[in-house]
Amino acid sequence: MKIRSVHSVAFIVLLACCLIGCNSAVFDDLGRCPQGVNLQFYSQTPCERFPDYPSDIREVRVFAFDDKDVLVGEFSDRNMVLSADYSLPATLRHTGKLTFVAWGGSDLAAYDFSGFKKGVTTKREMRVALRLKENRISSAPGPLYVGVSSVSLENREDMGSVYERVAFNMRELTYRIHFTIISTSDPFPVGEDFIIRIEDDNGVYDFNGQIAIGERFEYTTEAVCDAEGALKADFTLMKLEEGRNALVSLIDKTTGVTLYTADLVDDIIMFRGDAGEPPYSLECDHDFPITLKLKYEKETWTLVQATVLDWNVISRPIELEN
Repeated sequence: MKIRSVHSVAFIVLLACCLIGCNSAVFDDLGRCPQGVNLQFYSQTPCERFPDYPSDIREVRVFAFDDKDVLVGEFSDRNMVLSADYSLPATLRHTGKLTFVAWGGSDLAAYDFSGFKKGVTTKREMRVALRLKENRISSAPGPLYVGVSSVSLENREDMGSVYERVAFNMRELTYRIHFTIISTSDPFPVGEDFIIRIEDDNGVYDFNGQIAIGERFEYTTEAVCDAEGALKADFTLMKLEEGRNALVSLIDKTTGVTLYTADLVDDIIMFRGDAGEPPYSLECDHDFPITLKLKYEKETWTLVQATVLDWNVISRPIELEN
């Protein structure tokens, strides 16, 4: 009975030590306690008053750079459910400034991160690229977000287990475009096939989510003709900016003839010629339903009306036949 009592007391003492944890004075070497940062994520555009927690951020990859901007570590979660309470613990020992670059989305395997080497790659050498096949893709595979945050860590060896909070405002780099194209004369024939093609060079990004140098490529998808004879097509596009010559074209697949071409951003989404400054922005809005009305006359297709988010960007008078 006495032996059992001794074993019971020893077990209770051991359990108490575990519960007290690394910050207890019973540990002679607090320097061996785990330390690091807790990474938290949210999204808030300049137009929003409160943070949001996008459900389409289902995985993250976070890269840590030291005060010389050299990669020192990577932390990831490939099965996350983002919320205000979510945090990703990153255990590391470091004194000084750390800069973290976080990439998030629903399918990060669709992007190339292969050039990153610990102890070699610098922050300014970081490039994230959309994977392409023969410089063509039907649509971006899903949303892509990026966030940058920094923290300065002091020597905490005598403080036990300490995790600093690091928060990221995740900025979306992708846009969802929903096209409806209408012929003002005769409806588009149901039996014919049409393609909508968008050309851009927005497939490569630096650490801050800015478009880096990359090859020009095509987003191409077949338009679906609905019961009323309107053509419809949906795209997820990478980052859109003014002045970058992102060309959208409507093509008759049978003949190969291009019916209409315009700059998607400068001529349509952000056009200011007719209605003035639009009530939306590329910084705050990422879903754009676009309706284009085309008039066929003298073997030429002409844009007579463009509506973006219910805003009449372009409106031209249409002369009706008697």
